[in-house]
Amino acid sequence: MYPLKILIVFLFSTFVRVHTFSAEVKDIFLTGNASRFEELLKSNIELRIDSENINYKTTKNEQATQILKIFFRKNPVKKLELEELSNKSAFQKFYTGKYVTYDNQIYKIYIVSETIPNQTQLIEKIQLRN
Repeated sequence: MYPLKILIVFLFSTFVRVHTFSAEVKDIFLTGNASRFEELLKSNIELRIDSENINYKTTKNEQATQILKIFFRKNPVKKLELEELSNKSAFQKFYTGKYVTYDNQIYKIYIVSETIPNQTQLIEKIQLRN
């Protein structure tokens, strides 16, 4: 019975952590508070924002955060859709959605996160395509 309790607690905590990560990312996009990305980004990420002509195959966490701050300031969100796609890997998760600004610009969102050994999810790729 004891190993079953451990398994249940582990599975529940994993579900809560994944749900929390997804909710946290969505909240960052809704509030435009890019500073909160710093703890969710890998040390180097791929960042693409079409409207800003930004296409970095690798950029430092701090630089990506500053770029996203500028993007959110220039393009406040009116409507956001973000969902996790079915994952084919236990170590990578894929998110897609739509970011609509107040001047009705539409960006397709594509995010890839990686689960590192301590079960923490970190973002390795963000794309905002229009």
